Amino acid sequence: MLRFLVLVLLATAAFGQTTTPLVIAHRGGKLLRPENTLTAFRYADAIGADIIELDAVVTSDDRLVVNHDTSINQHNCFIPGEAAGAARQFIRTLSFGATQRFDCGRRRPEGFTYWQPAPGARIPALEDVFDEFRGKPVRLLLETKMAPDDSEGFTPPDHFARLLHRAIVEHGIKDQIIIQSGDYRTLKELRKLDPDIRLCQLSLWRHSENWVQAAKGFGASHQLVTNTALTAEAVRELKVAGITVFSSTANDAVEWKRLLGLGVDGILTDDPYHVIQYLKQMGPRR
Repeated sequence: MLRFLVLVLLATAAFGQTTTPLVIAHRGGKLLRPENTLTAFRYADAIGADIIELDAVVTSDDRLVVNHDTSINQHNCFIPGEAAGAARQFIRTLSFGATQRFDCGRRRPEGFTYWQPAPGARIPALEDVFDEFRGKPVRLLLETKMAPDDSEGFTPPDHFARLLHRAIVEHGIKDQIIIQSGDYRTLKELRKLDPDIRLCQLSLWRHSENWVQAAKGFGASHQLVTNTALTAEAVRELKVAGITVFSSTANDAVEWKRLLGLGVDGILTDDPYHVIQYLKQMGPRR
């Protein structure tokens, strides 16, 4: 027992932190289950992911649904018995009912060894996700997805923010949710509606070279930083400033070890199961 504790302490010291980072299941863990489906989210929660990352878009009848892109991914989602159309289908041009015709749980993505199908899995209504996880220990990291302004898939940022904020309040999920986006307009509108809502900045390289200043000026409590840009110094500066630091997507042990050494607060991954198993080598998770 003593030898085991010594090994754990040595491993912890080598990685440069005293607690393991949070495990963030990207799209619910898309290497393991159909992405952005309730099946994936339930699985991520069951295996012990700390945070479920998901994406929100708006339908033509102003329903919030969970989908990674502003349009239908016709490789992942199809209407049974119908051939895929050539034209891009923006979710903003489809009613909620129309989105429910797509089966997003059958087609195995190429090379996804551990992926398990969920035939009949639909594009979830965001309200159903909120109801599923309200009051549970798991948190949600929700990204607002915006189409270009001149696109038929565009949703005005203030309208998107109002719909999302209303859903958060009505479903009592505020204490469990962090809102992120690379299009900061939705974040700004949410900040106007609710000064206390937690925001996460993406794509910092587009907006500022001084990440701490960017976060403080924006009122962001979190930043998700591209792994290639992360350094130990940058992580330290952000954490000293009170900013929670999440990595971008990391799917192999070499990168997990490097991120541990940098001291990030959370690792975003398509493979939450194997990250959790990897982190257990350090001892009990927080």
